[in-house]
Amino acid sequence: MDVDKFDNAKFKRREREIEVPELAPFFPDEQKPVIVIQNLTAPEVAIANEAADKSKDLAEIVGRLFSEAPREKIDAILDAAGISSKATPADYSKRLKLLQFGVKGNLFDQRRAVKFASNFPVDFYDITNKILQITGLGACLGE
Repeated sequence: MDVDKFDNAKFKRREREIEVPELAPFFPDEQKPVIVIQNLTAPEVAIANEAADKSKDLAEIVGRLFSEAPREKIDAILDAAGISSKATPADYSKRLKLLQFGVKGNLFDQRRAVKFASNFPVDFYDITNKILQITGLGACLGE
């Protein structure tokens, strides 16, 4: 390997357009319903991988903090954060982070990612699978 060439290389995130016709009502009439995904960095992958553990810990903390509150209130707080008081599947928590980091333009914060996943589950899994695919390919050579 030519380490000097590697050291001098400029990289940019790999991107891919994903058509989302189901979301057409949320785009201007003249705009094609497309979102742009990008590969994740190693720190972003690590954060996504740790999301499951954190969601379990957060559910426990919220439960303790609001132990005097009605169960419905605790569940509402957890639901808003995309966390269930029951066991949240690790894969789901991870994919929420993949969506947040992998969709270009910061379109999805935690709340929007949860809303999207809840209402468009097949698209949610399809898009996060594609984010994982292009992350596996790594960054592209830039200019």
